[in-house]
Amino acid sequence: MEQPTEQSEDKETAKAKLLSSRLFWSNQPEHKQTEATAERHRRGPVLLMQDMDEAKTNVNKRLEFINNELSKVNTKIEAKQKAAIGIQTNIPNKQMEIQKRAAEAAKGAVAAH
Repeated sequence: MEQPTEQSEDKETAKAKLLSSRLFWSNQPEHKQTEATAERHRRGPVLLMQDMDEAKTNVNKRLEFINNELSKVNTKIEAKQKAAIGIQTNIPNKQMEIQKRAAEAAKGAVAAH
């Protein structure tokens, strides 16, 4: 029964270390959030100021990339649709061929008896 106690102590120690590190960093002067710096210390994706021309160029490049990817996917879809149509047109031919073979086999079986 000592193991569960040791494991729970390890978990509690880890939690304590995490909380103390958060407390330490939150009390550091460079991490203090004032009204002027509150915008700069956010977690996650950050939006930075950009020149309007640079932003337009980036957006145009993204749109171009997306359009290229869409055209690739559409090309693949069209190829798959053409293949499916080809298979669909072959199905009746294969069915007729199988029926002819079955009829010939039946005639052969009747003739053999």
